[in-house]
Amino acid sequence: MGSFHIAQRQNPRLYRTKRSVVTENCDGKEDARIPRATLKEAQAALFEYLHFTRNIQFMDAENMSKNSPHFLRKLLKRVKNLKDVGRVLCAFGIERNKIGQIYKKAVQVFQHEYGVLPLKLLAYQELGLSQSFMAKIIVCSPRALIGNVDMKFIKVLDILKSVGFDYAWIKEHLSEQDSYNWSMILRVLNIFSEVGCSCELHGLISQHPGLLFGGSGDGALSLIAFLLKFGLPVDQISSMFLQVPEIQVGQFVSNLIKCFLFLHEIEMEVDEIGKIVFLPHITWFMQENPQELGKWGIRTRVGPLPRDAESQRLKMKFFLDLGYGENPTMMKKAHKAFRGWGGELQERFDSIVNAGLDKEDVSEMVTSSPQILNQRKAVIQSKIDILVN
Repeated sequence: MGSFHIAQRQNPRLYRTKRSVVTENCDGKEDARIPRATLKEAQAALFEYLHFTRNIQFMDAENMSKNSPHFLRKLLKRVKNLKDVGRVLCAFGIERNKIGQIYKKAVQVFQHEYGVLPLKLLAYQELGLSQSFMAKIIVCSPRALIGNVDMKFIKVLDILKSVGFDYAWIKEHLSEQDSYNWSMILRVLNIFSEVGCSCELHGLISQHPGLLFGGSGDGALSLIAFLLKFGLPVDQISSMFLQVPEIQVGQFVSNLIKCFLFLHEIEMEVDEIGKIVFLPHITWFMQENPQELGKWGIRTRVGPLPRDAESQRLKMKFFLDLGYGENPTMMKKAHKAFRGWGGELQERFDSIVNAGLDKEDVSEMVTSSPQILNQRKAVIQSKIDILVN
């Protein structure tokens, strides 16, 4: 574990010399002392800003710059704080050219009183986090230095360590161009646990680190909500993620939403959209042809998916077995009444027959009430179990 040294300022002199430039408050009492040279430099900078940048008249700008002691005192204190914090961060191992980036992400870090920041850095080191690791974290997520130790951040590290990720891996997958919300990342990890992904968490994150670190997991949360909204069983979410090609999670979510918008625009029912979006052969298609995902958008021409011919053949055979014949009118009626792809309808039909019913009785039942087979196989089986048991 690294360490660093910050030189402390000497104690202020306890006696007075010749009266220097002093700012005064409204009651005429002495306030904070400003050295004459520093005061003149600050007044000149303020005058230049007011006159040349804000286009205030010369006399007015000069008067304001020379008669604003309270403002100048606060401004100089802020500048001093910036320098103090910058020195501490540089001494800690952060490159000087990244100090401005930290300021943009969390200006509050530069408002700490002298001596506070080293204590905050030390608190993280005492938790076992190395100086080099924390230097990367501070650039990526400087808000960790605001308030007390960020326990959400520590909890995320604990979970990742528990499933086999070390600090080197975490450091490698953090981007200094991003800013991380550790509370949201922790929420994503907790949701993965709730939907049954705990056992596959290492493989899941290894394959898709963007689930956590892309937008602090915002895309993953949106995707999980989307999957659940359209009926994907909770226990299939992790396998769905593992089957998705190695593309950016944000891009995948975007493509999926575009697909939904397209199907919604052509007035497809929500339950039908869910069936299309999460069909196994479409998952296979995404694995084999990830570049085609980019074409899933409104008003974009997409060629027919592979395996459609086989799906149609199986569906036609199923209708013929039910007794619909080859009459175009009857076939059109069957296609409209029965919702499912390829062998799905046959599997649902067989699950009812396997429960002990006669095949001819089941054929008559589903012909008169096609909606029976418009349910997922698992739903049909659960209803049969309720009736039988």
